Amino acid sequence: MATHLYHVVFWSMLINLVVIYSDIIAKHFTEQPLYTDVFLKVNISKEYTADSFFACALLCGPTCSCVGYLEASKRCRVFDSCNTTDTVNEDGWIYYTTPSECDGDWMLYNGHCYLLNRTKLSWPDAKNRSKSDHV
Repeated sequence: MATHLYHVVFWSMLINLVVIYSDIIAKHFTEQPLYTDVFLKVNISKEYTADSFFACALLCGPTCSCVGYLEASKRCRVFDSCNTTDTVNEDGWIYYTTPSECDGDWMLYNGHCYLLNRTKLSWPDAKNRSKSDHV
């Protein structure tokens, strides 16, 4: 009976751990389909061996904004940025970015990207403009 209870507790904890890991990844990384199955020709900050994408993501330090993972060979590449059009095909790579990369003139604040528009408008016009520009 104790063995059965042990197994139930173990599997419950394992499932919770997987859910927590998935939640962490979803909140802190966004898959970039544009870079799937390619090799990015940008300077790699670091290259590691990691047993999983989660282990790879943990290697992403404070200046890292892009992580690439190749599950077949357990290779993990950590970049300062993924912004490049210089790529070559290499099957299996999946790249993820952190919320620190915002497009164009957008700025990062509290994990979200915002655009500061300094155009002078009346309050009603500004509200309408904001609603129409909202992505």
